[in-house]
Amino acid sequence: MEKKKNSKKVLLKHSEAKVELLEKYLSVYLNILHRAKGINTIYLYDLFAGEGIYENGKKGSPLVILEVIKNHYFANGKDCPQIHVLINEPGESEIEPDSLKIERIKREAGNIFDPPKVTREFFDLGYNEVIKNVLEDVESLTYKERALLFIDPWGYSQVKFEDIISIMESGRVELILFLPIYFMYRFANKSLSDEDFPSGVKLEAFLRSIFEDEEPDLADQESFIDSIREAFRKQSDSKYVDTFVIERSKGQLFSLFFFTNHSRGAEKMLGAKWTLDESRGMGFRIDDANQSALFKGIEGSNYPRLMFDYIKKNEPVTNSDIYDFGLRKGFLPKHSNKVLKKFKKDNRIVVESLDGEPVRGNYLTNTNRRVAFKTKN
Repeated sequence: MEKKKNSKKVLLKHSEAKVELLEKYLSVYLNILHRAKGINTIYLYDLFAGEGIYENGKKGSPLVILEVIKNHYFANGKDCPQIHVLINEPGESEIEPDSLKIERIKREAGNIFDPPKVTREFFDLGYNEVIKNVLEDVESLTYKERALLFIDPWGYSQVKFEDIISIMESGRVELILFLPIYFMYRFANKSLSDEDFPSGVKLEAFLRSIFEDEEPDLADQESFIDSIREAFRKQSDSKYVDTFVIERSKGQLFSLFFFTNHSRGAEKMLGAKWTLDESRGMGFRIDDANQSALFKGIEGSNYPRLMFDYIKKNEPVTNSDIYDFGLRKGFLPKHSNKVLKKFKKDNRIVVESLDGEPVRGNYLTNTNRRVAFKTKN
């Protein structure tokens, strides 16, 4: 029997997936902000950076972040914005017991080219201390500054939801949070219902901070993830909250939660997701002939029905409304366009001009055009 790999020493496939998503999104994020008028400084935080590099040679989030910056610099004619990278990881290494994790990260980071406008800082602080510093930083962000936070704790008890709310209040931050859904799901019901369950105290506190007096949907792990996302949307005051579901092993789901107040950021995160999961844009799964219904294609989804119901209930709806609706449901403009074209072909909707110009398309990404969609009587 093959010896089970230590996930603290080896970067397993599900962890590779979350690092790859971070890599793809960060590449686009830097390109957008580099070209954005008025943005001159970017802060990148990796609050639980792990080992940096693992026994199987795979690189973790802090080294991938630095490599994305390096690649951006050379791809843009040796130029990039002012970027401050803050990497934090407390504790001793599991791979090198006589070294701190942050020392290993700093050593490996020294092998990656450091562009002139980039600064790197390394910390080995506990959660309470590092989050205090982060909150002070993001609260003082100016309109010329933006920040992206990657929070990937070992467990869930290290993170407080009220901190996420405070982080997002500035409106100038994107945040990616990783949660071990499978382990939370297993004990959620007992933690919320049994006062004499000592192991559930921290989980209960975390869930109550998210759901307040409501109850999460515990029908299955997928429903649990959906209910957490909806609670995050309600409580965090973030315009967009999305998920990237990761199947660690058969029947064990983890999830990344992405928070942003900007439609452009939401669209680009969706693009990164659909690149990694071309069939559904939803997540990473282990190889399995019997694929979960969670990962079915757009044709098998309920998105067309949801969009038609949305138009009918709110008609007339504009092109910007449909664009935003798609992002909130996890679909890119090209998917929404595909659905709208089918509606028009089936004579179910009409499109009318609101700006006096001829209508030749749906204009979902064209902010200079205004059209309205209505259901056909």
